[in-house]
Amino acid sequence: QVWQFKRLEELHLRNLGMGSLLILLPFCPELKALTLKYSLRSDEAAPNLTDSLFLKIFDKNKFQNLQKVEIWCKSLSIRTAEWFVRNCQELRSLKSLGAWNTNEEEQVALWREGRRREPYPVEIDF
Repeated sequence: QVWQFKRLEELHLRNLGMGSLLILLPFCPELKALTLKYSLRSDEAAPNLTDSLFLKIFDKNKFQNLQKVEIWCKSLSIRTAEWFVRNCQELRSLKSLGAWNTNEEEQVALWREGRRREPYPVEIDF
């Protein structure tokens, strides 16, 4: 039942498909730590994990309490990372950005933005 996820504070998942994330993440408003791990081998891309999927999730859950995000997934771009940094005011840590579909210039720009953010800077790890 969905109501059981409402008080969930930590979620660590591996190789979970898009449909499952769409069912789960919108209903975890109290989440403080989110870890998603997918294989980084080129022949095992994350199943349908995209920026547009996360936009749908963000539309339903603003992750107001989220403090730590670690996502190992090369199909997400800087757009999703920017959303976390710009919209999750409690966010303190965004890890594994180097595993995303981002270039060094984008990573450095977001790192700078995270360091300057008020009231809490975001530590961005590549």
